Amino acid sequence: MKKIIIRLFRLGLIVFGVILLGIGISGFVGGVASRTWLRTDGIITAASVYSPPNSLDPPSVSYGTKISYNYKVAGVTYTGTRVCFGDYMTTTSPTRAFAVVRHYQPGTKVSVFYSPKNPKRAVLERGVFGGVWMAFGVGTVTFAAGLFLITKQRWFLASVNEQ
Repeated sequence: MKKIIIRLFRLGLIVFGVILLGIGISGFVGGVASRTWLRTDGIITAASVYSPPNSLDPPSVSYGTKISYNYKVAGVTYTGTRVCFGDYMTTTSPTRAFAVVRHYQPGTKVSVFYSPKNPKRAVLERGVFGGVWMAFGVGTVTFAAGLFLITKQRWFLASVNEQ
């Protein structure tokens, strides 16, 4: 039974690491690409702070933001929701979440940067931001830990069996 749990733990670390690495790499590629995207005018249509539900006991409080904006490319109106690559992380700071919403109040005119190949892909801020680095860093550590535990299986199992 112990061996199955240890194998599942190692596999879980590797899978979780791969998923986070994929998110980080995707965000990095998108963020770098956004630096060359075209600019158009847009307008913020909605901005709010939310607190996602969780099942932790005691509950933890985190905050996220929902920003929507409209912009036109070649006469077609699009709606965007991405502020930047790396904005998919929530924060425990209500101050940070409310600052973002204050910056992007409904009715505010903004610059929107969109992909010339796919105008549906747009951001308000070009580049790579914190969430990308967080996903990449945590993904690398968990993936490496899973690989380490696989390669050091005998050492790890011996230490568990001693306890």
